[in-house]
Amino acid sequence: IFYGGSVEIRIKSNDLDYVREQIVQALEKVSGSRTGVDSFDSHAFADILDHSRLFWKGGDSILHDKSTLTDPDQYRKWRLSLMRKPIRLEAEFQLVPMSQLVGVVNKEKENVSHNALENILKEKKRRKILKKKKGKYPGTAVVGRLKDIVWR
Repeated sequence: IFYGGSVEIRIKSNDLDYVREQIVQALEKVSGSRTGVDSFDSHAFADILDHSRLFWKGGDSILHDKSTLTDPDQYRKWRLSLMRKPIRLEAEFQLVPMSQLVGVVNKEKENVSHNALENILKEKKRRKILKKKKGKYPGTAVVGRLKDIVWR
């Protein structure tokens, strides 16, 4: 089960590729995920929004307005409001390793982040085992690795 929010933009157009491109560029710009989008036309995007229907799910309903999609500050506020008022997302999702997302941004860092995450998880597992073993026998303490049990 995943929680969050969504905005569905419904529009009829003869040039769906152009509309899709304008919407993606507008959301990249307003979300701050990409700055300086060269071919973004704010007037064209405003026209697209004027001729579309928006369906908002989650977040503060005060921000469920087309101006939120054009104002970076309003969009940021809506995204933050999703933590207080999330909805259950009904789409098909799957978990992927964080390293894959890093690889989308920088392919060279994918393996490095995978190894780092793997080491963190191994360390957490080791600490959990040590914590369980620590109080098992009166008068014992675990020092260092699991094999190094010191009797006191």
